[in-house]
Amino acid sequence: MLRTPEGAEMNQSQAIIRYVGRLAEGDVLYPATDLVQAQLIDSILNASGDLDIGIITYRYGHRVGFGHLDDEAKAKAAKTLITEV
Repeated sequence: MLRTPEGAEMNQSQAIIRYVGRLAEGDVLYPATDLVQAQLIDSILNASGDLDIGIITYRYGHRVGFGHLDDEAKAKAAKTLITEV
C-alpha cells in the first residue's frame, strides 16, 4: 500500500508502479505522450503478472482450486514452469 502526500491510499503494485512513473517530469519513467512506449511498458508489467499466475497456482494450489493435485502432478507442473516459462 502506498499513501500519497495528500493522504490517498493506493493498492496493487502495478498500479503503484505506473503512478510513480507518471510523477517524473518529461516522460522519463512512464511515457504520457508516447502511447507506443507506454504500451510496451504495460506489456512488460502484464507479462510479469502472467508469470505470477503460474507460480501462485503451483505454490498455493490449494487456495486457487488445485488442492487435489497429487505429488506427481505437482512435479510435472513444476517441471513445466521451469522449462517453459
